[in-house]
Amino acid sequence: TDIWSDGYQIIPPMQLLLEEHSFQNNKSCIDKDLGFLFGVFMARGRTCGDQILFAVAENVTEKIVEILKNGFNIDAKIGYDIEVNSKNLTNFFDSFCRKYDGIPDLILRSPKEVVLSYLQGLFTNSGIILGKDCQKWSLYSDNTKLLNDLQIVLANLGIYTEIKDHSGMFS
Repeated sequence: TDIWSDGYQIIPPMQLLLEEHSFQNNKSCIDKDLGFLFGVFMARGRTCGDQILFAVAENVTEKIVEILKNGFNIDAKIGYDIEVNSKNLTNFFDSFCRKYDGIPDLILRSPKEVVLSYLQGLFTNSGIILGKDCQKWSLYSDNTKLLNDLQIVLANLGIYTEIKDHSGMFS
């Protein structure tokens, strides 16, 4: 059987930010844009005071700025990193991403399209694709819980992987 089911109620990002939605209802979830943003953040994002910094690949800068504007009505500053000054958004990201060592439960129990968007954000910002036909991809991390969670999620997608402990390389 498919572990991802339908019938979820997608909570709009701004509503999440304003209402501090608890996700106690297992049929509540985030949308795929926020899933992508969480993946990018987990790969190379950080918070500093009331600021979120996304260290991103140039090819996704525009997409992230658009998600922040459309989802949260926040204008991001683009420099070396994408900078967002928002205490509420910083608290939101800390509560849904930083308190987890691995993939947040919120992502793990989301619809398949959200999980795939999360993976896209994670690999876009922290992964490497090798081979002419994308035969091999790697993700470097020292977070073994994240790598173990990722291995399970990818197995559920029919992608079998190995973790190389000596370098923290996931392939």
